[in-house]
Parts: sequence; C-alpha cells; structure tokens
Amino acid sequence: MVLCTSGAPLTTFTLRQCRYALALSQSSFAAQLGIPLGTYRTWDSGRRPVRPDILTRANELWTDDIVRLQQGQEAEVGKQAILAAEERRRAAHPGFRVVSYVPEIKDVTVTDGRAFEWGYFTASFVESPGGEEKRIRAKVLRVLKKQADGSWKGALGMWNTSE
Repeated sequence: MVLCTSGAPLTTFTLRQCRYALALSQSSFAAQLGIPLGTYRTWDSGRRPVRPDILTRANELWTDDIVRLQQGQEAEVGKQAILAAEERRRAAHPGFRVVSYVPEIKDVTVTDGRAFEWGYFTASFVESPGGEEKRIRAKVLRVLKKQADGSWKGALGMWNTSE
C-alpha cells in the first residue's frame, strides 16, 4: 500500500491515496492540510501539480510508529523507514506511474481509540513511460489511531492481492 509518500513531484495519486487511507472526505482532508477545498480539488482531479510542501503536511497525518505491510516484502516500521523505502523504490523505477486507484471500503469499526477499516482496491499502473498498463485488485486493511487532540492518524496499512 502506498500512503503519503515522499519524493518530487508528489502525485495526484499519492495525495488521493493518502486521503483514502485516512478515510477522509476532500473537505476534511483539505482542512487537515490547512488549504482551501478548491485548491485541494484541483490537485485531487489532476488539473494542477501538487505543491511540494503539502507532502510534509500529509506525512504529519501518520503516527511516527506507523507499520506498512506489503505483499512479498519485509515489514516497514516507522514513518522514516517508509519514506526511505519510497525514495529507493522511486530511484529504482523512475518511470513508474499509477494510472488509477479505486478503494472499496467494506467496513469501519471504531473502538478504544483505534479505527479498523477493511475492503478492497482496484488499481492500474505502468512501470515505464510507454509501458503496458497493468491492473491489480487487492484486499486492504488499515488501522487509524486517535490522537490526544481528537484527530486520527494512520498507524498500520497492509494489502495483499491473493483472493
């Protein structure tokens, strides 16, 4: 699962994916980022490139000890470890581009300061410029942790393509 990943430029996909991961509406996410809703919508729709400073704000929506579990990979523990892994991935695959991401959240349960969300997502991507578009469908589980100020931050994310 890709959350609010680092690198330039922050893409419409990663910003939207971050919003989905946190289960926020466009207006709630824009408010948490401290930007006007109209500005956020131009980024979410892909009409304008995302400003680099927004990445820092988006990453503040993760807990420092967030865990990411991706199919076929070692667990990534901590915000800095995930950001470093994304930098390595981007360097190894500079032409990688997500074409679409459609979440299908089936259930959200909130209990004792944690929110558990599960469902599926369908995505398509290309590995290099001019490459063939590939599609995946996967199960996803996300855990959000309630903060002392009442806000929610991503604490765990995992996905798996096996049915």
